[in-house]
Amino acid sequence: MVARGDASDGVVMKNFNSAAEDRYVGEGECRIITGLSRTTRWRLERLGAFPSRRHLSENRVGWLLSELIAWRDARRAKAQVAA
Repeated sequence: MVARGDASDGVVMKNFNSAAEDRYVGEGECRIITGLSRTTRWRLERLGAFPSRRHLSENRVGWLLSELIAWRDARRAKAQVAA
C-alpha cells in the first residue's frame, strides 16, 4: 500500500508486503520514489546500478515497486555509513 504524504521523498510506505502487494509503477511514481530524473535512471540502469525497466506493452514501461524500494533503501544505507 502506498500513501502519499509529507515524507521528504514524497512517498510513505505503510505495511508494504513485497510478495503480496508488489506491482509495477510508471514513470511519474518512479521519479517520486527515487528522486532521480529519467535520464539519470537510464544511465544508472545501463551501468547495472538501477533496477531494470520492464516493457509492459508497446508504449509502456514500468518498474517493480519492490525493486525500487530495495534500491532506495540500499542507497540510503550507504549514505548513512558514509556520513
